Amino acid sequence: MYEFSFEFADSDEASASALTSLYRWLREDETVTGEVKIALGEETRPEAMGAVEVVTALLTQLTATGSLAVSFLTWRDSRPAAPRVRIRNGKASIDGNDAEITPERLAAALRALAEADVRETGYGDVEG
Repeated sequence: MYEFSFEFADSDEASASALTSLYRWLREDETVTGEVKIALGEETRPEAMGAVEVVTALLTQLTATGSLAVSFLTWRDSRPAAPRVRIRNGKASIDGNDAEITPERLAAALRALAEADVRETGYGDVEG
């Protein structure tokens, strides 16, 4: 199982609205829902001195990173002003606001994060 969390840098009302919007977007995207389990919740972050609200994506196969990347970038590009978002896997993260990132580059970065986490923890079944 591979886990990625989408978190917003700001804890204001606009970010809370964006978090809910992303959650709904991913849950309703048929290309994602068959391969990825989406959840809304909190994660503890020592640097944030408490819990941070996140959208979590659980993948059973790394091949699902492609559909997750396309869906996230489509959501981000549909927003009038994209909020600052980080995509995390373990200790590593990706800047989700990089205007240069393509679905292919984001999917490759997600796979690299997952593979690095597997090497570090020994968990997971790396495919793709």
